[in-house]
Amino acid sequence: MGPTAMDPAAKRAVLTALREQLERQLSATEAMLAAQRSATGIDDDSPTTVDDLAQADVAGDLIAAFEGTRDRQRADLEVIDHFDDASAEVVGAGSIVAFGGSWFVVGVPANSFEVDGCSYEGLSTDAPIYAAIRGKRAGDSFEFHGRSHRVDVVT
Repeated sequence: MGPTAMDPAAKRAVLTALREQLERQLSATEAMLAAQRSATGIDDDSPTTVDDLAQADVAGDLIAAFEGTRDRQRADLEVIDHFDDASAEVVGAGSIVAFGGSWFVVGVPANSFEVDGCSYEGLSTDAPIYAAIRGKRAGDSFEFHGRSHRVDVVT
């Protein structure tokens, strides 16, 4: 169970933890990208086999995938740069919302992370549930997948 309200310092701690997690993920992606780039290197002075060319081709495909992931991760970091620690009254990008016993930072997708014993996840504004909660206030109800839910906290 998380807090029932959140002051600016507590909200900033959650946003900082989210940023740190996203930065770690970006670093891991960039490391994988560097490893794949080194795998594509074909030495022109050495004999090249069909297997060498096939491996370089696969590595090239993986590079494109990792570049797409890296670009999305960079964009997510730019999005959270615009979040502030002011309290929000309605669910929107940058707000922190709780419902159904779970806590979410609205605006970017992110795996679960913990701050002061409370678990949070990032919730993309592209997520289907966001359309159901956008603009809701604490205490408001919403329907999702045929079930009724209640927004417990918005900050």
